[in-house]
Amino acid sequence: MAHLSSMLDFGVRTVGSRANEIFVPEYILREVAAMDRHSHPENKIEVDVQHPSGGFNTGFLGGFANTYTRVTNVVVRLSPQGVDADATPAMLVGAHFDSSIGTVGASDDLVNVAVLMEALRTLALVKTTRPIVFNLNGAEEMNWQAAHGFITQHPWAQNLRAVLNLEAAGAGGREMVIQNGPANAWIAREYAAHVPYPHVHGVAQLLFQSGKLPVGTDFQVYRDYSRHPKGKLPGMDWAVIQNGHVYHTPQDDLASVDPGHVQRLGENVVAFVTGVAASPHFENPGPLADAADSMYDILGLFIVSISHNAAVVVNFGCLVAAVLALRDAGLLELGARALLRVTLPAFGAAVAAPMLVGAFYTFTGQHILWYSHQWFAYLLFSAPAFLGIGAVYRAYLEGHPGRARAAVQDEVVAGATLFYSALLLPLALMGHTLTSFLVWVWFIPFLAKWAYERVLRLVVFDGMWVVPSMVYFVGAVPGLVVWWHFYMAIMDFFLPLTARIGNEVPPNVLVGVISGALLGLQMLIPMAAVLEAPQHLLRRVARGVLGGFAVCLFAAVALLHTPYTPARPKRVIIQHVARSWHTAGSEGATHSDAGLWIIPMDYEGFRNMQRSWPALANAADVACTAADGLYCDRPWYFPVMKMLGGSRWAEAPPPATPAVTLTVLNDTRSAVDGEDRRVVTVRVRGPSHMNAVVGQRGGDARLVRWSLTDTLPVVRDDCNCIWICHNQGAPDAWVGAASVLEAAGSSASAHVGHNKHKAAHRYNFAPLHTELLVWEFTMEFAGPGPASVAVYGQYLDAPMSEELRDAQDTLPAWASAITFSSSWASYQL
Repeated sequence: MAHLSSMLDFGVRTVGSRANEIFVPEYILREVAAMDRHSHPENKIEVDVQHPSGGFNTGFLGGFANTYTRVTNVVVRLSPQGVDADATPAMLVGAHFDSSIGTVGASDDLVNVAVLMEALRTLALVKTTRPIVFNLNGAEEMNWQAAHGFITQHPWAQNLRAVLNLEAAGAGGREMVIQNGPANAWIAREYAAHVPYPHVHGVAQLLFQSGKLPVGTDFQVYRDYSRHPKGKLPGMDWAVIQNGHVYHTPQDDLASVDPGHVQRLGENVVAFVTGVAASPHFENPGPLADAADSMYDILGLFIVSISHNAAVVVNFGCLVAAVLALRDAGLLELGARALLRVTLPAFGAAVAAPMLVGAFYTFTGQHILWYSHQWFAYLLFSAPAFLGIGAVYRAYLEGHPGRARAAVQDEVVAGATLFYSALLLPLALMGHTLTSFLVWVWFIPFLAKWAYERVLRLVVFDGMWVVPSMVYFVGAVPGLVVWWHFYMAIMDFFLPLTARIGNEVPPNVLVGVISGALLGLQMLIPMAAVLEAPQHLLRRVARGVLGGFAVCLFAAVALLHTPYTPARPKRVIIQHVARSWHTAGSEGATHSDAGLWIIPMDYEGFRNMQRSWPALANAADVACTAADGLYCDRPWYFPVMKMLGGSRWAEAPPPATPAVTLTVLNDTRSAVDGEDRRVVTVRVRGPSHMNAVVGQRGGDARLVRWSLTDTLPVVRDDCNCIWICHNQGAPDAWVGAASVLEAAGSSASAHVGHNKHKAAHRYNFAPLHTELLVWEFTMEFAGPGPASVAVYGQYLDAPMSEELRDAQDTLPAWASAITFSSSWASYQL
């Protein structure tokens, strides 16, 4: 915790800030120098401060170009003495020390940097077997720019064979394997064999690796842009996901970090890195390079890791065993009838009931009342799911008055077993083995009952009285335990996420569907197992559940007036913006304005703030569509216009920050195959964080090539434009690694590829870049129309304007704001 506390003292660490480009790198270098003095005599520690420049296109958030200049990587290599580390296959371990805007980012991701520093110290005390490269980077929050610069440009990245990346989507709790692979089963086996506190779930891996969630990490960049012989660098991505309420907020401070988590994570990192580095498969995995293992976390206690082929055999084996047992019991046809008449309706009711409850609250304007009371979400959405299943089961039971309840129960369980068989079959055929155990675990109840009827009753329980329905219930216990653990993990992740995914999807409906689907899959057989219970007892249970649900409904309307608390705040973004429009041939701006642009980040919008926040008194609604200017003619920090709707604009005097400007350096016109062509070179002056938008609407000249990336990114469908993110990190004059290490008296070798000048005084929090930075690039256009370009920049380190200060100071105590000034300018070239 000492490393973490010391680095947190430097404050917010956005790209281009002193804290990010000078203070934290210097701290890391001094600590590495001290580690080197106490390392094993047969180890060698090398340090390189890299400042790469480059760019790449990404499909993240709808697609954009991601460019950077002189971002910062602090790279440390631990290797054995006498070994050519450049020619020896190495392992990469990474985390990032930059923070998102408005937060010191203790959990995301500074604590992981501190853990890796301590892991380096521990590993350096014993003789290492091969090179281990630590990349502590300063530009992850800006879409993995520093990781891209390292993996594509650094000489130590040429011979990597495995990677471990540490991330955070919350604060505290146990870190989970959220990405694994590709293939290389040997890495999963080393994890299962060596990590003392494992935590992995196949569904989490599928979600994070699907690209469907609005999240990303350095791991994808290390994996996809590496120079690995097989094309993609294999490895693992670990992240904490609990307490996502503080993620990217000022509440992500030292108090949010659990010391027990830090200790546990450190032990896991050291054990995993040691095991992977010493693996006989590291340099030549052989057949394991193309093989994949499926890992199953059994309640976080231990890991079951089996090969993909073995998992396929288990899937089909369970499937065949279940069908044969149903046939032997004479329940195959009855189960098929029950599947259509009761199982599918029961599952549909389990999903529909909480979804309708969510829709009701959305209609009444109570959007996320459960946000700061997570237990309330469990009660609000689980009760309708239970009641939905129970209502269908009761109707089916009452529809067969002449049959014994035990026979109806067998039929319902058989229908549920066929339902799970229908789910498992496509998973088995497509080879999706990461999640299949969640399905075949529900074969256990019927197989247990079949084994009891055919074998155990005669051999083990001969002469003993056993209630048959109890066999079902006991067989359902493993599924209940595994699924409840899974349900809690999913809800822990998704409930906090609803506060930052905008207003595209009603969160009540989303959480209702997720909760209903999970509970429906979980409770079909356990609720069938109690069908033999006395009717009066079942009615009492139903009344209790209904009563609890009624209490929740009353509490939602009468008691929980706001869903937020200071610990789980509402998130808003406040920008003090100056805008200007420049037409072709005009001198200066033809039009300009300024104001406070206020953006809510959740579905609630400003409903709870309208009367309590003076900043909204004179603010007008902002409507943004693809036809509204160049990306709504507003300085979006990320391209999330479609996601974050409902913003407002309040006129105000312009901020004191300088205007971002665009100057045409060269404009060459020609014709290619009878088509007009223009090659335009521009110079943009602005702060360390800048963006550009190139219009591709009807009437705009078509962009066909440029100098920023090898190919053009996609034309976004939410604006008919191309969106560019650009960041500038360290200035040309930076002290560098060598002088820091020399001052510390270290023998560690340092590679510094930039000018060395005297560093600014430590703890001087004045802006790092005292003059506007220059960003130059060239674009080639086709067609007769004008070239429409907007450029803008965010002054993240500038002193807060009086208008921003007033807006922030009058915020309700349960709200958290990200504030900065921006300059936006549109040009027709």
